[in-house]
Amino acid sequence: MTTQPASPLLRRFAREHPVHDARAIWDEAVETAARERHRGIGDESAGDTIAKLRNKLKGEVVAFHKRLGVAKEGDSGNRWRVQVPLTLFPKRDQGFTDVECAIEFEAAGGAPFRVVDALPYDKADTLGEASMGAELDVEANAKAGVPLAIPVGSTVASASAKVYGTAKANFKYTVQRSTVTCEVTEGTGALWRLENPARPEELAVESHQLAVIIEAAPECVLGAVGFLKAKSEVQWLASSVGRFFANLGDAVKKFGSDGAPVEAYGEWRDILPH
Repeated sequence: MTTQPASPLLRRFAREHPVHDARAIWDEAVETAARERHRGIGDESAGDTIAKLRNKLKGEVVAFHKRLGVAKEGDSGNRWRVQVPLTLFPKRDQGFTDVECAIEFEAAGGAPFRVVDALPYDKADTLGEASMGAELDVEANAKAGVPLAIPVGSTVASASAKVYGTAKANFKYTVQRSTVTCEVTEGTGALWRLENPARPEELAVESHQLAVIIEAAPECVLGAVGFLKAKSEVQWLASSVGRFFANLGDAVKKFGSDGAPVEAYGEWRDILPH
């Protein structure tokens, strides 16, 4: 399957929202630990500990879906509700505690449009269905941050394939995150920050729906790009690799202090119906 080259909008967005090169950072941490141990000045098991941690997190995914949900909003002919579905696959000892999402829209030929609202509102609760032991449809390339081929309106619990992590039992429950930030950015995009799952002790797959209200004529050719990041508390990583964490290089320490984030981009072209 061929993929389209990244648009100028996505390239610009990637500069504004750069991602960590997680694989290179984990490799650097393992190599640093091995060098320190060889010199006799490091924790004897630090390299093995970090390598095990890195391997444990392989296959961890945060992802947008391949399609956005678009529907008329109200009686006005020029308002659209655009749903932004996203799915989280944690594989760490502690689930993701902080989720950030940004989305930006652009119209071909500079046609007029405006993002007039974003949902859910600040301080509201964002509800999402979660599942443990359910079967999930996860393409292999989703590990590289490619949007998942999950139909709009479906949840991870209703898809099909293998679950990530260890399933304790088959059950579903509602994940509740507090919407710390939900704002329209310069009339062309939106920014969300979701925190504090109601049941952080449960590691499960989550599926959430964010939304924006856009004002644009039906003939407007509108594209969108998105950035998604999920992370855990810093203490989780520090406790996992012990005191050696403090001796790692700057890139690794920054990665750790940012909560060892998992990140992804999304891109959607010509999203409005014609």
